[in-house]
Amino acid sequence: MTHKLSASLLGLALLASGPALLAQSNVAGHWEGTLSVPNQELNITIDLLKSDKGQWSGSFGVPSQGASGLRLEKIEIDGKNVKFTVPEAPGAPEFSGSIKDDGHMALSFSVSGGSFPADLKRTGEAKVEVPQASPAVDTKFEGDWEGSLDTPGGALRIAIHLHNQPDKTVKATLDSPDQNAFGMSMSDVVQKDLAIELKLKVVGGAYKGSLNAEANKLTGEWSQGGSSFPLELKKASK
Repeated sequence: MTHKLSASLLGLALLASGPALLAQSNVAGHWEGTLSVPNQELNITIDLLKSDKGQWSGSFGVPSQGASGLRLEKIEIDGKNVKFTVPEAPGAPEFSGSIKDDGHMALSFSVSGGSFPADLKRTGEAKVEVPQASPAVDTKFEGDWEGSLDTPGGALRIAIHLHNQPDKTVKATLDSPDQNAFGMSMSDVVQKDLAIELKLKVVGGAYKGSLNAEANKLTGEWSQGGSSFPLELKKASK
């Protein structure tokens, strides 16, 4: 992923550009570190990869929450400066910062008006992990499904949206209105007969449900963090 420089007759010009090129090259890789949020520190991972055509791609993860493969967008690399967003995470947070002289990546995590520091160290080559598109589901499953999840912290309204796309894939998203989280991308959608499974990698969660004969109700369970909770979803009126 090294930045290629055209040959120059002036060696001085090449030497002057060297440090900036090295800094940009060092941005690519697998980064591990901590994100300091109120009352806790989260272990996070960031992978950044530059293609032969000069295009950047990346993914984000929070291993302690079972979250992985969240794609990065709006990636901007300018010398030592780094900037990108995580659109699949609640609030579509933005990271911005730079590579320091000691090789660490110091970032600011900004979401919902708040800003929190993150410090990461490059530990190896990039392992960009982005979920593949899932095949379209039966039309019986298409639509908006709504229900309430009973958790130890109280009831949470849940909505899952399943919409087939022209390329014969399905777009699946989840809303949690009580947590002010909307449009969170779901992946690994597997439908077989009247059963369906979906994953919400941003929180390490998953849903498994079965469709009734009338095709207006899904009965199943939500699993997350080693716990499972019943979750019944009813198809919303068009």
